[in-house]
Amino acid sequence: GAGWATFTVELRRVGGEWDALTRRDALGSCIGLYVLRAPAASLPLRAAVPYASKADADVVYETAFTPGLVASVTLSVPAPGTYLLMPTTMDAGVRGGFELAVSAESEFGLSPVS
Repeated sequence: GAGWATFTVELRRVGGEWDALTRRDALGSCIGLYVLRAPAASLPLRAAVPYASKADADVVYETAFTPGLVASVTLSVPAPGTYLLMPTTMDAGVRGGFELAVSAESEFGLSPVS
């Protein structure tokens, strides 16, 4: 649907550790991406996302989890503001390297959350 701005996000697995992880736990190592509206209290973003669970977050969009190499989405965000892109695996604690690519037709900025 129409929104304030449209962008495309691609999350891609990188690194050899994924081969072993997906063989050991195919479901738990599925990757996905959440797009969250940033809480005003976290600006500027200097710490980990302050949510105890997904239910506490203002989720704008979430991809389906995939066992593949890439999870991607093109979506419209509803309003100006700060949004968090949160790469994730199906199970907590499953970690591996990834690249995150973001593109849009209008100007935008990206900042890491440390």
